[in-house]
Amino acid sequence: MENRLRLRFRLRQNSGPWNGDHEPAPRQGPGIHEVKENRQPCSIPIWELLRSPGIFILLLGSLLLSCEPKPEYSSIDPVNWSSRSATLPVVDSLRTGSTYLSVYSEIYSLTEHRTHNLTATISMRNTNRQDTVYIRRADYYNTEGTLLRTYFDNTIFLAPMETVEIVIDEIDDSGGTGANFLFDWTVAQGVRPPLFEGVMISTSGQQGLSFTTQGIVVEGDPPRGIRRLGD
Repeated sequence: MENRLRLRFRLRQNSGPWNGDHEPAPRQGPGIHEVKENRQPCSIPIWELLRSPGIFILLLGSLLLSCEPKPEYSSIDPVNWSSRSATLPVVDSLRTGSTYLSVYSEIYSLTEHRTHNLTATISMRNTNRQDTVYIRRADYYNTEGTLLRTYFDNTIFLAPMETVEIVIDEIDDSGGTGANFLFDWTVAQGVRPPLFEGVMISTSGQQGLSFTTQGIVVEGDPPRGIRRLGD
């Protein structure tokens, strides 16, 4: 009798709780039955997160960057150009063309890994004493040839001997070292087309820097004395 009790006690220890029959109840364990864990989602109140200096500074920096105003560049306001809108005269003797002008919103300094920003003044000049010239479009491209902005795409006029300017601000370095303008113009027969020039300048630091570029006619027949690309 004592041996039987000891045998039953050992079976209960090795096989789990006794189910009342002669066979032991199945053991509950990871290898036999799936163990269900009651996991709750991790939820930390926002005020607990803000107590951490690192997280607070990160959130504050993101907020300030999202609220930072976009820089405003001069000569972009379309009102400046709408006041100069003009209608081309209806004559059969009009001549059209396009002029390319190289512009440098920045140049390399010391090495190819360091650049220096420049202020660029783009001059559109009418060199005729008595005749009006017309510019239909002014497109500004960056070094990769991507169109950055169109300053105007409606025809404007330049009165005789008048000069109109576009200013590329020094902080506006989006054009890069190979920026350029393409101007479309219209003039009457016998009238010189607009003259396009760029003046780049920088006076920051202890040294001053300035140089100029001149437009090249790429479409249309330029009059005598005006260069065309490839000539």
